[in-house]
Amino acid sequence: MPTVKSAAKIGLLTGTFDPVHAGHVELAQAALRNCGLDEVWLLVNPDPGHKAAAVPFRHRLDMARKAVEAAPGLRVYDGAWAEESHVMPTFLRIVASHPEEYRFVFVLGMDAFLRLDGWGDVESVVNNATYAVAHRTGSAASEIGELRWRLGWLGPELKVSVFEFDGYEGVSSTAVRRALRAGELPDGLPAGVYEYILRQGLYR
Repeated sequence: MPTVKSAAKIGLLTGTFDPVHAGHVELAQAALRNCGLDEVWLLVNPDPGHKAAAVPFRHRLDMARKAVEAAPGLRVYDGAWAEESHVMPTFLRIVASHPEEYRFVFVLGMDAFLRLDGWGDVESVVNNATYAVAHRTGSAASEIGELRWRLGWLGPELKVSVFEFDGYEGVSSTAVRRALRAGELPDGLPAGVYEYILRQGLYR
């Protein structure tokens, strides 16, 4: 009897990545190790909406590629809909375009996840997605119970697993941009990304 091949389990890590830094890469790697994922794809948001990106999408996409080129199991998504704003309809189109190949899991930090009840079309967000959520060692993950309560009848439908991750501490895109504008070498910036920034004259 032929063996039925199971779909690969793919983590989706979305962000502005302005610029991508070591914390993003380490978060993706932690999810890959701890959540039974086959790969993690970085989705660079072309139009974050809530804030203006400092550099154009094409540069942020290229920097993301530089950041993961030597990281097994990580890649940058640049297929159809890569240049659409990252809202749930976009994600559902990505999922629908690979109905048998992949099972998708959204990777994000606890702070962002706990704001899920404020997302647009929250019913679709809950019913059509599975989440892998990073929290710091020693911090309580009990806030997820509170989120379920705030979601009301949708709460029991929330599909989420939690993993510990501390690598993000002290590294941010804001701090990287500030250092670059001051002519300093930023902490937590992959070498390939730093070289790209210098070559393109970004974040001056």
